[in-house]
Order: sequence, then structure tokens, then C-alpha cells
Amino acid sequence: MESALERFVQTSEQPVLIHFTIKDQSCPPCVTSNLWFEEMFYNHGYNIRTGQIVVGRSLRETDNELLDKYKLDKLPAIIFFKGGKREGVLYGCGESEIDLQLKKQWMEKLDKALSKW
Repeated sequence: MESALERFVQTSEQPVLIHFTIKDQSCPPCVTSNLWFEEMFYNHGYNIRTGQIVVGRSLRETDNELLDKYKLDKLPAIIFFKGGKREGVLYGCGESEIDLQLKKQWMEKLDKALSKW
């Protein structure tokens, strides 16, 4: 049976970003990514569809079946789908220099992919 997420991704004519996270202070990168995701994608006018999936209340209580299905081994994660197919994933969203560089590289890839769309 096809899930609502699968229908959302498969039927979209636009690229789709899905943010997998938890809503708990036990995961500081998740808290940061929640803010970053909203700022980057809801407020910057990208021609994409976005969604957020809360996979648990804490790091100890996550929906491992869902994480396994989407081959996610860390949280937070943002998956980029294009044409219904997974094109990439970004893990973590902390404020370290490495995380900031990764976000910049990922945004450049996203901009390039969306310019072809």
C-alpha cells in the first residue's frame, strides 16, 4: 500500500524536499535543522514542495521502520526527490564550520538542480 509520503513525492511536478526530524531538545542538531529548514525553504521562494516528518518524540523513541525504509542512519536528514526519485540527502544541520560548509555545498547543488527544472 502506498503511503501519503510516497504519493506526495511521486505525484509532484516540482522537486520535493522532505525533512526527517524529532521535536525534542535531546537532539540539538534536530532543533537547529527545524529552524534552518523553515528559513531556507519556506521563506526563500524556491519552486519546490516541502514536507516535514517527525519520526519520534526523542532519539530513543524513533520510528526505525520509517528510517530503514528511506535508508536514513542519522537525524536530522533532508531528502531531495526529483521526478519521484531520491536525488540526495543532507545529514545534520549543526552550526559547526563543517556543517555550514556542507549546507552551502548542498544549497549550491539544489540551486543547480532547480535551474534545470
